Amino acid sequence: MSMKPCTPKELADGVQEWVKKKYQRDAKKRLRNVLYQGEWKYELVIHHIKFPEELNLIEKHGIKIHQLDEIV
Repeated sequence: MSMKPCTPKELADGVQEWVKKKYQRDAKKRLRNVLYQGEWKYELVIHHIKFPEELNLIEKHGIKIHQLDEIV
């Protein structure tokens, strides 16, 4: 949760780890499969973000990003 600048590699590694934790854990895959066995789309609603560069990295993992201000 530090505000120190990250290298591009550190940022990419952090995003990849977060995506795995948030969307790709086995328990979450099993739950999604119980709820619906078809193809899932991954979306994320954000409000404030420390490192805007993360958004492009998250989208590269196939996650659609929505700004909270656009929804509310």
